[in-house]
Amino acid sequence: MIPTPFAHGRHALMDAGRGFAILGILWLNIFIFALPLDAMGIPGMWGETMWGVIDPNVEIWRLVGIAVDGVMRGMISILFGATALILLTRAESAGTGLAALDPWYRRQMALIAFGVIHAYLLLWPYDILYLYGLFGLFLFPVRKWSPRRLWIAAALMMAMSAIQGGAEISPLMEQRVEMRDTFSRDEVIENRAGQPLREQIDPSGIDSGTTQGIATTAGDAAAPGEDDGDEMRRIMESIESEIIERQQGYLDNVLSLAPVSFQEQTSEVVKHHVLDVYTFMLIGMALLKSGFLTGGWSLSAYRRLALGGLVAGTAIGWFTGSRFADGSTAAMLSDGLLPYVYDIRRLCFVFGFFSLLALLMAWGRARWLTDRLEACGRLALTLYIGQSAACMTLFFGFGFGLFGRLEHIEIAGIALAMTLVQLLAAPLYVKRFGQGPLERLLRRITHGREDASA
Repeated sequence: MIPTPFAHGRHALMDAGRGFAILGILWLNIFIFALPLDAMGIPGMWGETMWGVIDPNVEIWRLVGIAVDGVMRGMISILFGATALILLTRAESAGTGLAALDPWYRRQMALIAFGVIHAYLLLWPYDILYLYGLFGLFLFPVRKWSPRRLWIAAALMMAMSAIQGGAEISPLMEQRVEMRDTFSRDEVIENRAGQPLREQIDPSGIDSGTTQGIATTAGDAAAPGEDDGDEMRRIMESIESEIIERQQGYLDNVLSLAPVSFQEQTSEVVKHHVLDVYTFMLIGMALLKSGFLTGGWSLSAYRRLALGGLVAGTAIGWFTGSRFADGSTAAMLSDGLLPYVYDIRRLCFVFGFFSLLALLMAWGRARWLTDRLEACGRLALTLYIGQSAACMTLFFGFGFGLFGRLEHIEIAGIALAMTLVQLLAAPLYVKRFGQGPLERLLRRITHGREDASA
């Protein structure tokens, strides 16, 4: 058991978990900001860097697919559900009737507005604030459910997601599956031996508006057969088209990404997001009621969950994300199991990461890290929006224009630098100002005043 309260009634484990997830989600989002979607799933063909026999582009992408994709979003969703329960319980205890719920619903409407601005103006179509604001409106009816009932509802929704094809909710996972279906293992190895795809595109000449020459050259050079050449040309044309769009000015990017943002905040809400985000919100409410998120479980329980969760999550992620010999039993099992174990992998890592943080906080000798994670957690909204602002400035044409120019490992280096800056700066900012500017704005909208709790 670890000390649970933090300053102003906050929970230390929840803050540290929120900080960890906000830093972690950057390691997926930055690739979507920096690379064409078709290039993300072929790291070994896109880049050329080798460390001996190790391809760091492939390995960093494998790590992101195993331990980051869906996991960080799941952690944040769980924490949102838990925070919602805290705020709704606090409102009910005020004893002022329905008026006590006004701040909660103002908060949700503000998050929806933040999400729209984030998606359309800060050019991040895969925003989660909109979803939290929207689905948070539907948490009030389930606030008094028992942990068992919440878990049953979540399990049913995860089963529905698996039947529907849970892996489809992740842009990363969709691209991994598509590229794995497009190129055989031998074709990937053969293409690695040639010029990397990234170098077959001339970023300085993309404003000419033509892709035919490069696409044809790439197809002829890289493909062993005519059908493969057609597919390679299609991929190269798609990649070049996206690079052209992202290298344009701000308004052009707003217009080109607006349809994606609209789809993510309309049809995708019903098709995929409700079975993802709302499910993990219910789990968060159950975990708060059980004491898991406040350090109320025994250290032995956290040890078992840390070890079991991280080992099981890694094993599932490795098996479903690896490329086996085409037509082999392992390949068929890997492809067949993917949609059914997607949420299981996420849950394993969620329990593993939260439990590991609880153990580090109980140990006490890692305060240099956990205190920084707590500070990042208190600035989560500001850091999340700030990451998007930094990424669009780095990668899009109206900024430094690095979109489509870097290998996966180079992008990971930028993510590491941004992570370290946030870890170093967040405690200093919290010590000086107490809360971030966007947190301050949200609480002013919610309460009409500043409130540092929850």
